[in-house]
Amino acid sequence: MVDVKIVTGERSNGTLYVADSFIYCSNRSSGVYNLRCNTVNGCPGTAVYCDGDSYIRTLAAHSHPPDLDEEDRVLFRNALRVDAMSTTLDADEIIAPLFARHPNGSSILTNVEMNQAGPPFRKTD
Repeated sequence: MVDVKIVTGERSNGTLYVADSFIYCSNRSSGVYNLRCNTVNGCPGTAVYCDGDSYIRTLAAHSHPPDLDEEDRVLFRNALRVDAMSTTLDADEIIAPLFARHPNGSSILTNVEMNQAGPPFRKTD
């Protein structure tokens, strides 16, 4: 069994599961999530996650090594999205602490991705 981090995916109502530097997406069925690899098309890597658990159970091995950059990118994008949606701070005030927590963030995201990562970074009056 492997510890799992659950993050919001890039698509609406999407959820990604990060475990051992592998990224999974899910198909839900009655509180049990059948997970499949979300990094490489055709990878046989699968796992199962149950509501309330803090781990996943791996069913089939992946056909590729873990992608640490993809894990960092997913976690950074999620943190950026959460922070952007929960504050009225300017972009620099949001991004600076994120780069402190995710030092590889600047090399992971392009400017286009940073602009698409969340709602407009403007203070509201």
